[in-house]
Amino acid sequence: MRKQTLKKQLIGQFYRGNRMNFALATFVALAVGTLNLIASWLMQQLIDAVSGVPGARSLGSLAQITGGFILLCAALFCVRALAEPRFIARAMRQYKDFAFKKLIGKSISSFRDESAAGYLSALTNDAASIETNYLAQMLAMITKAVTFIGALLLMCRYSLLMTAIAAGLTVLTLIASL
Repeated sequence: MRKQTLKKQLIGQFYRGNRMNFALATFVALAVGTLNLIASWLMQQLIDAVSGVPGARSLGSLAQITGGFILLCAALFCVRALAEPRFIARAMRQYKDFAFKKLIGKSISSFRDESAAGYLSALTNDAASIETNYLAQMLAMITKAVTFIGALLLMCRYSLLMTAIAAGLTVLTLIASL
C-alpha cells in the first residue's frame, strides 16, 4: 500500500503547478492530430481537382486553403516547440525534487527497514526513461489517437464498404503475424 501511495505522489508531481503547460501541450497534440487529417483531406481535394472530378474545388481556392493550412501548421509547430518541452522539463524537475526530498528525509535507521533502491532508481535510471517513454509518448499518443479516430471517421464517410474491407485486411494481417 505504501509503495502505491509513493507512486501516486511521484506521478502527481508531473502535474502539480504544471496544469497550464500540460493543457497547452495537450491542445497542441490534439491540433497536430487534426492537421494530419486536414493534410489528407487537402491531398484528396487536390487529386480530385487535377483529375477533373465533377464538383471538385477549383485550384485557386485549394491554393488559398493550402496557404492557410501552411500558416496554421507553422503556428502550431511553434507553440508545440514551446509547450511540450516546458511541460516535460517542469514535470521532470518536480519529479526529481520530490524523490530527492523523500530520500533525504529518511533517517539512517529507516534504510535498514526498507530499501532506498526505489528512490535512487527514481533519481537516476528511471528519470530518463520516464521522460522519453511516459511523458513524451503520452502527448504523442494523443496525436495518434486523434489521427486514428479521425481517419476512421473520414473513411466511413467516404465508403463504409471500403472501410470494412480495409479493417478486415488489417485484422487478417494481424492474425497472420500472431
